[in-house]
Amino acid sequence: MIEHLDKALAQGMDYKSYRSKVETLFNEGKTTNDDNRDSMLHYTKLNMQRMNKWDKIAKLTEASIDQMQSISNPETWIVLTEGWCGDAAHALPILHKLSEASDKVEVKYILRDEHPELMDQFLTNGGRSIPKVIRLDANTNEVLTTWGPRPAVIQNRILENKNSSNPIPYQELSMETQKWYAKDKGKTIQLEFLL
Repeated sequence: MIEHLDKALAQGMDYKSYRSKVETLFNEGKTTNDDNRDSMLHYTKLNMQRMNKWDKIAKLTEASIDQMQSISNPETWIVLTEGWCGDAAHALPILHKLSEASDKVEVKYILRDEHPELMDQFLTNGGRSIPKVIRLDANTNEVLTTWGPRPAVIQNRILENKNSSNPIPYQELSMETQKWYAKDKGKTIQLEFLL
């Protein structure tokens, strides 16, 4: 069994509560992890706008809907996230729509920086990268799969750039990533997450 799971499950929020918490904190001039610098507030504002957009326009594929409706055993998905995380802004609305397509899935959104012990059990290349989704059997809490922090094609591009002798600047890579997400429309997240 995963250590620190009970605390995460007890403190987990549903999607609406998570979105409300991010917005309430932002309106108070705060972020979800108390890093209240102007840059972090800017990212939070951008992400609220992105999530609003995806909530309205994202569509599940028929294959994804069929796969979600074929889930026979109850599952709990724990989503480690923060309101300022750009990748989360693109992924969470898709994950929410997937969960709504099945009456066997309950999702618990938790803040990474309030649960470092749990996060440290699901590192990506040694880092606390988010969003990170832990898909559990709801009856046994056995880990079925994990996903995150972003689609593999984006993750590989970021790692290539990090290891490059001539990396492109962060802002340029960020713009490239945002364009990719806009063009992909959540299809890759659905494909990877439901493998």
